[in-house]
Amino acid sequence: MRPSSFACVLLAHLPAAQAQMPPDLPIWMSSEASRPGIQAEVTNLYQTLYELYKANGKLITRKALLKTEAGASIMEMVGSEGLYIGQGENFPAALNMLLCELNGPLCEVRPRPRGAPRVQWRSLRDAEVLIPDIRLGYEELIQVYPKKKGDRISSIVVKDRGGCESYDAQCEAKIRHLNIDARKLRNEYRGDILVPSASYSTPLPLDKPMADAILNGGIVELGVSPSTADRFLGNVVMPPAAVKINQSAATGTMQDLTKEKLLALIKYHRVNGELLDKRLAISLIDSRPYLDHCDFDFKQQFKEASQLFELDAENLLPQAVTASDSQKVCGERSSKEVLASEHGTHLLGLWFSRPGAKTGQGMLPYERTHLGVGTVDYSRMTQHAYYTKVGTLIQQMASKYSVVNLSWGVTASLPLSSQGNLSMRPRKDPVAEAIMRPAQTGRSSVLFVVAAGNDNRRLDDGACDITPVCGPKDRAHVLTVAALSNDDDDPKIGSRSNHGHQIDIGVPAENLWSTIRGHLAGRASGSSQAAATAAAAASMLMYATDMKPSQARNRLIYTSDLTPQLQEDGGKLFGGRLNFAHALDIDVARVVFDGREVKGTVDFYVSSKASTDPILVIRTGYDSVKIPMGQVKRLYRNHSKDLSRPYTVFYIEPKARGARLTRVDGTLTNETLALNVDVTQPGKRMESYTLRHIDDYIAMVPQVQ
Repeated sequence: MRPSSFACVLLAHLPAAQAQMPPDLPIWMSSEASRPGIQAEVTNLYQTLYELYKANGKLITRKALLKTEAGASIMEMVGSEGLYIGQGENFPAALNMLLCELNGPLCEVRPRPRGAPRVQWRSLRDAEVLIPDIRLGYEELIQVYPKKKGDRISSIVVKDRGGCESYDAQCEAKIRHLNIDARKLRNEYRGDILVPSASYSTPLPLDKPMADAILNGGIVELGVSPSTADRFLGNVVMPPAAVKINQSAATGTMQDLTKEKLLALIKYHRVNGELLDKRLAISLIDSRPYLDHCDFDFKQQFKEASQLFELDAENLLPQAVTASDSQKVCGERSSKEVLASEHGTHLLGLWFSRPGAKTGQGMLPYERTHLGVGTVDYSRMTQHAYYTKVGTLIQQMASKYSVVNLSWGVTASLPLSSQGNLSMRPRKDPVAEAIMRPAQTGRSSVLFVVAAGNDNRRLDDGACDITPVCGPKDRAHVLTVAALSNDDDDPKIGSRSNHGHQIDIGVPAENLWSTIRGHLAGRASGSSQAAATAAAAASMLMYATDMKPSQARNRLIYTSDLTPQLQEDGGKLFGGRLNFAHALDIDVARVVFDGREVKGTVDFYVSSKASTDPILVIRTGYDSVKIPMGQVKRLYRNHSKDLSRPYTVFYIEPKARGARLTRVDGTLTNETLALNVDVTQPGKRMESYTLRHIDDYIAMVPQVQ
């Protein structure tokens, strides 16, 4: 915590707290951005601890010897102990009550006929007191601030957010580094800016049985009122237990996959952006890439400093590009497994290997790209403070880039949801919170592309404990990606890849060759490579069509290849294999009638050209779903053996229900009815069909706004 303003206090810690802190205690962490909001959260923290103590009488405490002049109040005496934030006027009443209960010989709680009981302290000079073992530690977070016209930067940073003690030269330089566009710092600017903000956290002073009970949803049963508990759980951070880099060794028997073969399988091609007066913006948060690899040409291509923006999760300072090592044999193939330290280099090579590179040309053009590189150290992800900084780095990248690639995962050591009276309430996770923040603020202009992981597990709603693939509640701007086999026509889930309806699409990624350190080429398999490929495709789609992140995410899902093996068991994925050509073709509808493909403008109607939107009815078991045809984005006749699910439909639910992409599998009850389809092709006559002749239908995107 920052230095306290109470100079009259001299504290001497005494040995032997009442109990030892368990090693894996849950963490309490502030989530509000403003100082008043944080103070309210601290007040709720002590209300919760007070109710726990009154009901159970068990909290971990420590002793302190308070030496001060007579007349000093208890709030002055604990002010520098890290128990609360700010000055004496912010002293929580519940903390005063708790301290009084812990120190009966020195304090008395006197009930009053009306209002809260009165706390009466006796002489505190040279007093030895018990205090809850709370140590609110200050951390600086970089957060988005919705600046209004006339807001002064100094007032925002110092008074509202508490990110700087004063608006001095060092603070100003930090803010200018965070906001490269200096116009954002002018008084007349209105919009989002990045500012350093105060955050506080502490291990909770609970013994292990109490900690386990709270983390497993039993906080109300411990004696805490539901309203207090509900607010309290919003600040509880799950301690991560295992870091998964989502990489795997080459699979041996599987045929090697070159970049050229990969791009052919997903029908990808670079969009000619010479006439587009803009750049695509994409970032990678991973292990530090070797930017001087001979297959790259960053110094030559990224001539503008703003085009390459490199940050580190530890100190958030720019990192210099290292000097080139020209002694290595460029592109020599390595037989060794791709190491964690080479992970980021391998992924970046999929994007930016230069034309003529030994590992094959990358998917994205240097000259049309703003690239952000965020560096993380996987070995430190289990440290709460570092994990929080990774969340900060994600927020920062999300404010600058339209696509952020996260090809790693952290598994929580305890359940992510409570099970008691506060059923299924998510726990706080700094990384998941950072990913959800753009949607929560209503200003989402970023798509997070996330690897599914390589645990060979089915990840569905009830069995998904990996962040970031499972952590965010709102997934409208999150695209999750699995690894697939390299088969041309009927791919299956990769040998180790996670799958399930929590995973949106798949990309071939078995024995894929790309760049590794030392100017070498290495092959790797897994969802990391699949996610990086999908991130490049999403970035190019948004660049070429002006789609918003959520639109691009949905388009990539419902235009994917729904091949037989991926459709088994009700769908191995939410979507299928990425098909970039279908996603990019937005100006016309794609319809396949009895095996013959036509493209044009589609009109659905019943018996006459009525203005009402006809309804598609699909039966799933004993239920029927009625969908206006205007909401249908994909209607696909399955070729799998599951006769109970002959059709798959993707549709966009109305905005009142979240405007989310939904999938339903079943039987069309009006397949044989007179639901007619007219297709008007450019320069050709109109063709008419009935619904039962449709093998596949992909809607056009009439206008991107």
